[in-house]
Amino acid sequence: MVCTKQEKELLIAFDQKLLEIQREMTAEYLSIKELFKANFDHDQNMIDTVCEVSFYMKDYEEEILSVELQDFYFEDGDDLSGIELCCDGKLQGFDCSIILTKMHSASITIEEILSIDDICWHFEPQLYYKKEKISAALNEKLIWMPIVSSDNYNIYLPKGVREAGTFKDFDNMYIRNSFLTSWFDFEYKILPKSYKNFITRFRQTPTQSFIDLDSFHSKEYLSKLYKDYEFAQQTTGLMISKYVPLNMIARGILDAYKAMCEGTLHACKLALELGFAINARGGFEYSTKNSGAVRAPYNDIALSVIKLHKDRPDLKILYVNFGNKKSEGVFELAKDDKSLWVYEIYSGCDRFFRDIFPNLDNVYCDSILPNTTKEQYLQNIKDGLSKVISNIKPDLIIYSSDVSMRFGYFAVDVNLLIERDAVVTALARDNKTPLCVCISSDPFQDTRHKEMVPFYKRLIEDMLCVIVQKRSEK
Repeated sequence: MVCTKQEKELLIAFDQKLLEIQREMTAEYLSIKELFKANFDHDQNMIDTVCEVSFYMKDYEEEILSVELQDFYFEDGDDLSGIELCCDGKLQGFDCSIILTKMHSASITIEEILSIDDICWHFEPQLYYKKEKISAALNEKLIWMPIVSSDNYNIYLPKGVREAGTFKDFDNMYIRNSFLTSWFDFEYKILPKSYKNFITRFRQTPTQSFIDLDSFHSKEYLSKLYKDYEFAQQTTGLMISKYVPLNMIARGILDAYKAMCEGTLHACKLALELGFAINARGGFEYSTKNSGAVRAPYNDIALSVIKLHKDRPDLKILYVNFGNKKSEGVFELAKDDKSLWVYEIYSGCDRFFRDIFPNLDNVYCDSILPNTTKEQYLQNIKDGLSKVISNIKPDLIIYSSDVSMRFGYFAVDVNLLIERDAVVTALARDNKTPLCVCISSDPFQDTRHKEMVPFYKRLIEDMLCVIVQKRSEK
């Protein structure tokens, strides 16, 4: 491989970066080993720690290379051939030199190596006993983060499709729907170092489908969504060329939204089990039975409630929303489902819709008045939600956390979002009510990743507080 002097210097710098990463990985790996050592019988339990390392180019969402490294607790007589390990007198850690070999075999060019902007990794510990996986025992000792996310949330926009109002086509690229969708961003940029003893899992969407879209949406609507170009454009908020088959739109876009709906249902079940759970996306409460909504083809809240009530008809569910979109689809469901309650404070400033709410006993609604201050707003939601929880005594709260920062009458910053959500999490915790939080944001315009870090940190701190408290009560 021939390269210039400058390229050689950059490659040497890249090699030094790999060594630095190897040291960081080994330090984290050893802390995990210590955690296992304190909780498990080394003579009886074997722990397989898989480490996946991914390489990303700047402004390109999909990795150009992903390498999987493995480490084992070895038993006498085990064959060690083919295992990529650091052998500094004893078997421990991961050998990053295998990465260079993988790059060579994958025909990665010098230009691609030099364009690498981010290197991420994560560990997936698994416990074995007599060569059989016993994850239940692992769950007894360690706290798992109930955060639902998946690569299936990623929206694929083929060439010939663009966002409405723009003139730029998306050229075969993936759009990540949320900051939380990328487990590596979440784990390494948000989680405080003090959480190193919490082993986390992120790709928690179900492996099979549990939601029937026509349990809420009409068959006529679903048929039109998959067959009518103009209607598909209206619902997705995209401009779709006639040369792009609609089945490609279904696979690349609509299936992603369905996965997000599955994620909300899964997070609800985790919340009922653990006390608190987060879906990295969701909160499409404004999607209706017969017309959906822009960038919300399916109503994940309604679909999840229907499925939960099919399994447990007596489950009292309270849905909470403080966003700038009315929960019209959830209102539709509340007309027929009397085990569903809705509490909503509408933050939009459009005069026509501000005071139009359904007249139902199980729907509590209000709107923000023009001269409302931030302090009054926070006190209003605290007083109102506290009263509703006290009256209903729900078995589960589903909360759509609108992080779009487009409230009506006053500017919204991260601190207000933190204070707003803290009201919900505190009331749920004080009343010992399981809470499912859906992160609701615009998948195409939400680029405030760094700005939102304090918000996500606080949300996770609240979640851990609930989970630890519930475990201590067992």
